[in-house]
Amino acid sequence: VDDKPAPIYRVDGVVRGVLVGAGRHRVVMRFRPPSQTAGFLIGAVAILGAATLAARTWGQIRS
Repeated sequence: VDDKPAPIYRVDGVVRGVLVGAGRHRVVMRFRPPSQTAGFLIGAVAILGAATLAARTWGQIRS
């Protein structure tokens, strides 16, 4: 809340909420599960592997 950490509470058993006073506030919630980082890493390795395989195949075809 307003660029400062604040406790997060469970609301209605499903959603998250924070307490704020009256007036205008900025609330930012970030959620980055470990599976997201793993997914990006696996995807990057797969893309690099595919690019390497394509480059090798292209080189063999041209030879």
